[in-house]
Amino acid sequence: MDTITARSALVTGSTQGIGRAIAERLAQDNKIVGINGRGSERVKGVVEEFRARGWRAFEAPGDVTDSDGVGRVLAQAVEATGAIDILVNNCGGTGGIETPLEFERFSEEDWHKIIDLNLTSAFLCSRAVVPQMKARGWGRIVNISSESGRTPVVPRFAGWAYAAAKTGLFGLSRVLAAELAPFGITVNVVAPGFTRSGPVLEAAYNALPEERRRDRVRGIKLGRWAEPAEIAGAVAYLASDEASYVVGAVLDVNGGSFMP
Repeated sequence: MDTITARSALVTGSTQGIGRAIAERLAQDNKIVGINGRGSERVKGVVEEFRARGWRAFEAPGDVTDSDGVGRVLAQAVEATGAIDILVNNCGGTGGIETPLEFERFSEEDWHKIIDLNLTSAFLCSRAVVPQMKARGWGRIVNISSESGRTPVVPRFAGWAYAAAKTGLFGLSRVLAAELAPFGITVNVVAPGFTRSGPVLEAAYNALPEERRRDRVRGIKLGRWAEPAEIAGAVAYLASDEASYVVGAVLDVNGGSFMP
């Protein structure tokens, strides 16, 4: 693969939803994109779809919530492209864990699962790619947070742990941005609002009574939820050469539901 005329990118959790949309946008922007997920067959299928559309992509399956898994993912990326120029830490979600009514009933096991999925994964992947980026004097790290890290509303799924993890991404990104900027590496955050991120969320939303659905979008100034491609556009900008002077920023893509 040509690693000179095109930047290489790794998007964690990119077989569906927002991650898939980000990978598609970067591929359209002439990036060589690594598709990541835990299921090898699913990853392979997405890569085949990309290549059928004339996009450059490679398989990078693996669990990015532990250092051994991250090591395997990175090894596949290096084999495919030589190095990673752009890292999008999109891996995350709620793990299907419903939030109990009382905070004290939230289990320690669920807490660690959600923190690892959304925050530890970003730490491990960033730590793994930084030496390559430093050696090349160029890099982009984009962390995908959430409006849940901006507001005191307890999410219906994964509750306090999800909000804590997404808030933690702001702090991690800020200190990394300050440390890595002198090496030509920028670190920034995209914080999506309510997004049509997959069939599970869409089914849960559609199952709500009509009044509850209206309540969910009432606080969004645009009066609707976001499409994944709208989140991907923000990531594409922060991953580009045009964003070379953007350091430690949070780009809120939420239709006006939160305005700092």
